[in-house]
Amino acid sequence: MAPVSNQTLLSPAELAFLHSNLSLTPPIRPDLRLSSQFRPLIAETDFLPGTNGSARICFADGTEAIVGVKAEVEKSVSRRTDTEISEINDLSKGIVDETMGGMDEEEHKSTSLMSRTVDNSWVEMTIEIPGFRDDDSLPVFLAEMLNEALLATGELVAKLWINRLWHWKLYIDILLLSPPLSYPLPLLSLTTHLALLSTRLPALKSELDEDPLFNDDWDAAISLYPHSASKDQASSLKSYKFRPPVTLLVIAVGSNIIFDPTREELAVADAVLAISLTSLSPTSETPVITDKHINRLRLLAIRTIDPPSRLTTAGVPDAVNTATGGTAVNAQMTPGVDAGSGKAGVWHPPQGGMKRGLIGKIVQMCLERGGVGEEILAGLDNVDKQVKHTSILILGAGWTSTFLIPLLEARQISHAATSTTGRPGTLPFKFDPSSPSLEPYHLLPSASTVLITFPLKGPHQSTHLLSLYHASHPAASPNWIQLGSTGIFQIADQELWVTRHSKYDRENARAVAEDELLVLGGCVLNLSGLWGGARQPRDFVKRVATSKEQLKGKTSLHMVHGMDVARAVVALHERFTKGERWMLTDLFVYDWWALIMGWGEAGSEGKDENAKGPLLEWVRELMVEEDVRALPRSMEVLGRCYDSREFWSTFEVVPVRARL
Repeated sequence: MAPVSNQTLLSPAELAFLHSNLSLTPPIRPDLRLSSQFRPLIAETDFLPGTNGSARICFADGTEAIVGVKAEVEKSVSRRTDTEISEINDLSKGIVDETMGGMDEEEHKSTSLMSRTVDNSWVEMTIEIPGFRDDDSLPVFLAEMLNEALLATGELVAKLWINRLWHWKLYIDILLLSPPLSYPLPLLSLTTHLALLSTRLPALKSELDEDPLFNDDWDAAISLYPHSASKDQASSLKSYKFRPPVTLLVIAVGSNIIFDPTREELAVADAVLAISLTSLSPTSETPVITDKHINRLRLLAIRTIDPPSRLTTAGVPDAVNTATGGTAVNAQMTPGVDAGSGKAGVWHPPQGGMKRGLIGKIVQMCLERGGVGEEILAGLDNVDKQVKHTSILILGAGWTSTFLIPLLEARQISHAATSTTGRPGTLPFKFDPSSPSLEPYHLLPSASTVLITFPLKGPHQSTHLLSLYHASHPAASPNWIQLGSTGIFQIADQELWVTRHSKYDRENARAVAEDELLVLGGCVLNLSGLWGGARQPRDFVKRVATSKEQLKGKTSLHMVHGMDVARAVVALHERFTKGERWMLTDLFVYDWWALIMGWGEAGSEGKDENAKGPLLEWVRELMVEEDVRALPRSMEVLGRCYDSREFWSTFEVVPVRARL
């Protein structure tokens, strides 16, 4: 196999020192990584315009590669004679008649064995490496190595079959942007894997052997490797079992196995192995494997690579070094072999290959459950799933998101949400007002609108959040919406009818942060009491009125349903109002006494039962004592009545879940 090129120039003493460190248990690597730990990398997909799929990966050492995938429709050329075609179709018809039954002649032609003939030439790969010609040994070997793994299962070319007369021709162009600082095979393989995961093909509209006609809507395009294929996708694109392969580079130094070697580590490797593997893909026909004893990885190919260490110069021990007082090597001795081989601290190039037991151990480490291969493929899947841009980013997927996300999905508005734990369906994010780190923000997508559902308190927090997000997304200019509370309007000497323009407690910690956001061009939505789902106002009764005296002080209540909050957020997203504070209620002013008289204290579980409990007696007694003739009490008696008509009128919507 083609050797590793661009050999690192290290002296025999440096090679011996590095080899001895890598031979320790555990090995001490120059960059202090663990033996199975990969170098950090930056990856992105779908960034090249005009391609069906693309990816870019940059290693920490600066080595960078990009891959573009382009698909074109090509007419299939049969390599069989008319007699062979007739015999195959006759055999196929017998099989189809027995298993499928009832097919007409045209359907039979489409399902015959001949119609499924595929060719590896449907995939064409080219690799460009700075400083190398296209026909040099390194790019040629790399292309063959990647092609071998890519075509090993036969499923990629099967996915390119359109009908008996037409197929997709896939062009995979790989470009190494910088001179290879280490053997580039893993970098190119990982980048190709991501590019194929992001590749989409236009949806086919024609049937059988017609000239192919495709859907012009790119949003309807079908992924070449869907993450979770539906039955329609599986039937239209033949979503088979396997994901794109990856090829890992592994070296052996003594008895140690080291993954993802650097240029310096390759220079002292006893043996180098390239191992290609793939994983089962969950589709409608191949469910996700949950049994920990079942392996979801498959070995595709193993190749040995000539280590560059064999081209190094052997060290000379002091015993035969005349410069240090030793005796010169005689004619019967070979320098570095007879004199230096096997001596501790003296470098000697390795000889021979890799033992079968060591190869078996490497394969086991790559394929076992929870092993290196599974970790790498899971990480690459997460890169491909990461959202690049979304319409609405929800910071804090809590109670509000249970109403907002279904509404966004129904209206086909793209969205992403975060949670502190990164639970399924969310991105991990936790706001730390004291941390200047950009790392948590790099995981977030750019967005047209960012909704902050958690409270920001005090000065500088709004500025801190916005500045870090903009620093990590310099090209983004989102509109910011903060969900606040109407509690800031509860102050002494407040006017009877409270609107969004009324005075409020400017010393309140939440109000301070909201004012700061308004200055920065954001928008605040002050919400009244929230209800819906698990939050039922009937369940609040026992908590708000534990005594008659406490009940006497209960006056007005303002509520808004979670569905109406979600609709308000969407309205602001579509018609953003910069620097505005809005008040949101369901346009009702409720009387606590009237609600309790109608509900009793049974809670939501007893909503179909007759009202009962001591609270009913307390309300009756208080009505006599306070000379209240009927419920609900007047606005003047209740006091603090919220008027949120301006929001609903401005955005020309009305509450859909008003009245408790």
